[in-house]
Amino acid sequence: MFKCRPLCSLVRRNLHPLNSLRLVRRMATMDGGQHRIWVYGTLKKGFYNYDDSGLDAPDVTFVGPATTKEKYPLLVLSDYHIPFLLDAPGTGKTIKGELYEVNDDMLAKMDKLEGHPKWYLRKNISVVVSKDDCEHEENVFGYLLPQHEFNPELLNQTDEKFSDEYSLEDHKRDYVPPNKRPAGARDSIKDSVREKRG
Repeated sequence: MFKCRPLCSLVRRNLHPLNSLRLVRRMATMDGGQHRIWVYGTLKKGFYNYDDSGLDAPDVTFVGPATTKEKYPLLVLSDYHIPFLLDAPGTGKTIKGELYEVNDDMLAKMDKLEGHPKWYLRKNISVVVSKDDCEHEENVFGYLLPQHEFNPELLNQTDEKFSDEYSLEDHKRDYVPPNKRPAGARDSIKDSVREKRG
């Protein structure tokens, strides 16, 4: 297991305020088959897929809230109000989510749930982790919809159309879980991100 001296302890040593965010050179996969994975949508605690994914298991560690370092386009699409994080860094907003530490078996289960690599792709992304009044940057795994799976016109929107967080309030109000979707829903979901707009 790696060790990281908390940033707050460094700040207490009278470092310059510009150094208030320290880059931690940390990889998504660590020794012992442990992985750090960032989630932003229905896998977050209290959301539909959290329990089904196994993120509530005793061998899974919640690391803390984490926000992407780069901007990404987060859109809620389809008749079933599904959050999609598009692989187009630099467009949209920095996205709030949650960071977990999981083992090989749990990572494989999440890959299957997210359709990696045939639908979403699990990629390395940089996030800023907030924990114990400290912040640090980590290189972790996250699931993004690759560019060949969505219509690029989705990116041509004003900033207010993009979200910085998929909230539990929106989720409870609008999200339609898989067991309540009609036959053929999968195709209509894919169409919602591939079709031309307006």
